[in-house]
Amino acid sequence: MEANLYILLSVAFAGVIHSGFSLGASMLALLSGHSLSRKRSHMRLLGLTGGFVAGSFAMILLLLLAITYTGLLVVASDHPVTYLILGTLLDLSGLWVMFFYYRRGREGTALWIPRSFARYLSERTAHTKSSAESFVLGAASVVYELPITIWLLLTASLSVTQLGSVLQIPALAGYSLIAVIALLVVFILIGGGHTGASLTRFRARYKRFLQILIGLSMIALGASLFWNNYYNVMADTGMWLW
Repeated sequence: MEANLYILLSVAFAGVIHSGFSLGASMLALLSGHSLSRKRSHMRLLGLTGGFVAGSFAMILLLLLAITYTGLLVVASDHPVTYLILGTLLDLSGLWVMFFYYRRGREGTALWIPRSFARYLSERTAHTKSSAESFVLGAASVVYELPITIWLLLTASLSVTQLGSVLQIPALAGYSLIAVIALLVVFILIGGGHTGASLTRFRARYKRFLQILIGLSMIALGASLFWNNYYNVMADTGMWLW
């Protein structure tokens, strides 16, 4: 019971960290701004932004299912060393996020992605006209940030395999829902009349705080995985490193 609770808490924590990354929220704010500039109806705007959120949720869940039930054919998910390696990668990724997730620029809010790619995303967002297109755009935003979030997805997927089969799908769906909480908040704010520009200003104001918080959270999650499996490895090998 305690083991299941630790696993579920780890999965939930990984989902919370995932929700803090900015690319999806930035694209959603841009989508809102472009739609308002074209004087689209409020219901039309909600359809576009809702499609984006749904696409992000669907892609995260699809990736989790793929990793859990396909990728594990070649990964020793029940071996503690796997989690020691994953914990180390999470820690390194957390350090990278703290120092390099935002790059310096004239506006001071540029993400780590190349400028040419950022322009492409902005143009692609501006030309999104239907809920189906925004759904695909939301799914694509998840893929674009995989170089960073993949370690969180791996953590959730590998952890879930240690649960009973009855809990696995709900745990994966729970992660996916938690991971899009920030997008849901943006969606609700847009529905309440807030503009994409105001949301962008809010993100710019607190971006450094969120950057450090996300980085430290990834380090904490990695350290937890590492430490939780350290004793198992030492017990198996008969070696204790103090």
